[in-house]
Parts: sequence; structure tokens; C-alpha cells
Amino acid sequence: MKSYSSSFFFSIQFDHFSRLRRFFFCCCRAVRRSKNMDRPSSSSGRVVVPHPTSTMQISISRLVCDFIVLCCCALPLLIFHEFVKPYKRGFYCDDESIRYPFRDSTVSRHMLIVVGLLIPTALILMTEIFRTFAWERKCAAQFKQYRLREKSVHRLVVRLYVFIGYFLVGVCFNQVMVDIAKYTIGRHRPHFMNVCKPNKGFNECKNPDEYITEFTCMGADKKLVHESMLSFYSGHSAFSFYAAWFTSLYLQARLYRPLYSRLVLPVIQVALFGGATFVAYSRVSDYKHHWSDVLVGIIMGSALGIFVAIVVAEVFKRREIPACDEENGEFGLIRLEPREAQHNNGCHNCGAPQVATHSITVTNEYDGPTNGAQQRLAYADGGVINPQTGHYRLGANACQTGGCKY
Repeated sequence: MKSYSSSFFFSIQFDHFSRLRRFFFCCCRAVRRSKNMDRPSSSSGRVVVPHPTSTMQISISRLVCDFIVLCCCALPLLIFHEFVKPYKRGFYCDDESIRYPFRDSTVSRHMLIVVGLLIPTALILMTEIFRTFAWERKCAAQFKQYRLREKSVHRLVVRLYVFIGYFLVGVCFNQVMVDIAKYTIGRHRPHFMNVCKPNKGFNECKNPDEYITEFTCMGADKKLVHESMLSFYSGHSAFSFYAAWFTSLYLQARLYRPLYSRLVLPVIQVALFGGATFVAYSRVSDYKHHWSDVLVGIIMGSALGIFVAIVVAEVFKRREIPACDEENGEFGLIRLEPREAQHNNGCHNCGAPQVATHSITVTNEYDGPTNGAQQRLAYADGGVINPQTGHYRLGANACQTGGCKY
């Protein structure tokens, strides 16, 4: 009897345990289903911000790590410009492509850095401010909230940190690639002979077929002599097209609906590429680069701009389109006006012209040999038409069927 009671007790305990386990598994399955239902919709290729507001804690260690990585990317630039000498390439004394006169740059390096950094930064700043305080006023509760320790950080600050930070990292990437090519190849600029003034082959060319490698530059300005060996490839062209591509793709992604007119965004993008093209062409007309240097600079800058914007910064995955904008009625040049039907209790054709219809019954009557056959047209509203005169007379039910309007 004792063994029976103990086994019965353990069976009851095991039954309760199995029920609890099944209950726990059901709860986990329900939570997983709810998470799948709350995921943003991406059927149209756009990321939609979910309705529930979530809070994200910003890590200080991550900020410090970002700053260290940015400094590490900028450190090779300092090393190249201060400690590395370009490859000393030889030349032929009759090479006319390196005997152009020296001219000042139409777009100087300092001007390019200031303009090339300020314009994209200003466009990113204005875009995020416009989105935050114009488009997202009614949907502010649908976006993530950020906190740094105990202090709240506005999402505008986080967005500026992310996109401007990625832009600056791409600038470092681009300049590192430019310096590697310049100092490794050491191609002479078109004004090399005018600046370097080599002691051999400059004033006279006795042997045009001789490739001169042992020479000494007699030019007074050592900085210009140093720069005259850094032609390939064009840093101006690469930087300007990098900035144009990154900024254009950023604007295309973040301005997910037109700015009042569909022409505003394309005009800004074309202006960016127009400025970049002017900078690139000026390097040829100023005899700073050969045309091939400019072409390779355009290709490399464009490739890096597209890569950083789409792959690194992921601008199209960070569009942050709120759910309240999914059914927005404004589409640039075309504004969807509310129809009169929306205010008339669901009537879909209330704004359309009203057309009165009448059912006509044709009867043939024979009134005798004197009058012959007459055709009488009888309307459903009770009206009749005289076949001899063609006049129509309203019936008693005409006003009930809408005939009085006509």
C-alpha cells in the first residue's frame, strides 16, 4: 500500500511538471509569433518604422571605438605627406606631355576640401532637420528613442552622427587610395619639366631615345618639385565625385517623397555632379593632370562613393519611413485631393454627372382604317411622347425618378 501511494504521488508530480512544460513552450511560441507579426513591412522594398516605440542605449565604448577607427584611417594620410617620398620615375627628354607651363589651380586643394566637406555636410544637416521637424511631427512616437546613460538623446543628433560620420570615413578611404597610387606610381605631371628643371635633358635633348633616370631637380621650390611627381591619379576628381555620389544617394534614400516638386531633388543631384565635373575638367586645363589621371580619378571616386553609401552606410536600409506616411496624399507635383464622395456617406459617384434614364416600351396599336397604325412610346415615369409632334409630356412619377431636373 505504501509503495502504491508513493508511485501515485510521483505520477501526479510528473503530470504537473509535463503540464508546466507544455505551458512554457506555448508561451514561447506565442511570443515568437508576436515578434514576427510586429516586424516592419518590406514588401515594397521600403523599411517601415514599427508602431511600438523602443529605447536604445548608446554605448560610450562604441563612440570611443568609432573615434579611434577614424583616427587610424586618417593616420596613413599624415605618414604619406610627411615621411614618404614618391617613386622617382624617369623620362624622355623629348616627351612633350610633361613640358607644359606651370599654372595656378582654378580649384585649389584647400578650396576643394572646404567646399567638398561643407556642401555635403550642410545638405545632410538640412535634410535631417527637415525630416525631423516637417515630415515626422505627427509620427514622432513611432521612432526609436536613444539614451546615453541617464540622459535622453534626440534622434536628430544620432542621425547626424551616423551619416556625417560615415561620410568622413569614406573621405579617409578615398584619400588613402589616392595617396597609395600617387606615391607608388610617381607619374610626372604635365608641368614636370617646368617645375623640376632637371640637370639633364631640360635645356637640350641630344639623345631622344634615352630614358633618363639619373637626374637632379634644380627647381627652387622643393614643394612644387615634390608635387610634380604625383600625377596619377587625380585626387581632386576622386574626392569631388566621391562627395557627389555619396550625397546624391543619401538624398535619394532619405528624402523618400518629393519636396513639393519632383524637380527639386534631381536639380540638387545634377548640380552636385556638375560641380564635380567642373573640378575634374579644370585639372586638365590647368595642366595639373593628364586626361587619363582624371578619368581614373572619376572612376575610383565614383566607385568608393557608391560603395560607402550603399554597403557601409546602408542609406537605403536606413530610410526610416514611418507607418503614418504609407497612405500620405502628397506626391510632389500631384496632390491627391479628397473627392466629394468621401463626404457623402460612402457614395462613390456623387461627384460624377447625373444621367437620367427612362425605360421605354414600344407598343403598336391599330386604331382603325382611318387613322392607320400609330406608334406610342410609353415611359416608365408615366410620361408619353406624341409621335406626330415629337413633344414629350412628363408623367406623374417624373419628379420621383429625377426627371424634374431635366
